[in-house]
Amino acid sequence: MINPVRRPKKRDKTLSNHGTYSNGVDIRDLEYTYPDGTRALNGVTLVVKRGESIGIIGPNGAGKTTLLLHLNGILKGNGEVEICGMSMNNGNLLKIRRRVQIVFQDPDDQLFMPSVFDDLAFGLLNMGHSREEIECLAKKGLRDVGMEGYEGRCPHHLSFGEKKRIAIATCLAMQPEILILDEPSISLDPRARKHLIQFLKSLKRTKIIATHDLEMVLELCDKVSIIDKGEIIAQGEPKEILKDKDLLESHGLEVPLSIRLLS
Repeated sequence: MINPVRRPKKRDKTLSNHGTYSNGVDIRDLEYTYPDGTRALNGVTLVVKRGESIGIIGPNGAGKTTLLLHLNGILKGNGEVEICGMSMNNGNLLKIRRRVQIVFQDPDDQLFMPSVFDDLAFGLLNMGHSREEIECLAKKGLRDVGMEGYEGRCPHHLSFGEKKRIAIATCLAMQPEILILDEPSISLDPRARKHLIQFLKSLKRTKIIATHDLEMVLELCDKVSIIDKGEIIAQGEPKEILKDKDLLESHGLEVPLSIRLLS
């Protein structure tokens, strides 16, 4: 069922007290305005349960990336953000960042070391892992995205698609409880995209995916939310949301081809 989203005036304290969402993401009345005065989020309320996969869709400039950047404290707006049962504040920030990893849309924002291995090792080293643990986790991260043997390569000599997969591997190596992906399938060839979707489908952890790839949402996500002009417009099961032609077109989207072929 497609549900238009209404913002609660006050937070329901019973959510945290009973631990219903204590292992996922709980966002209440989140607002954010950039320094130039651009209003990016306007009272966003969103709950993602532990183990759920949710797609965040909407037109360019809708607020998708801004929302994601609040989930590990890169941006801090007004409202309440609770991650894995912890309120987003300075005291919890490091603990939250151990549990939440973001794969950025542009992998050049994430890869800055002279070799692929060094990029994978950077976060693990800061977490206090031993050399043996770092090598094991780095190899597993590369294997998960089909990039075995790339340890010694220079990231900046790779193709955009290869960089994208390495960026995902750096996050997976950290073994996060919550994986956040901003346009993960962009610039991937069909084989790499298929491999990524199959892997993400097998990954048993909470996933939040901002994307224009609505076919991927249909394959991966338990729930989808439409965001536009900084507000959550509607949310529900992907097949229900993504077959609503009028709803999608009114927010700069279109019905996926796989659904159109069935109608």
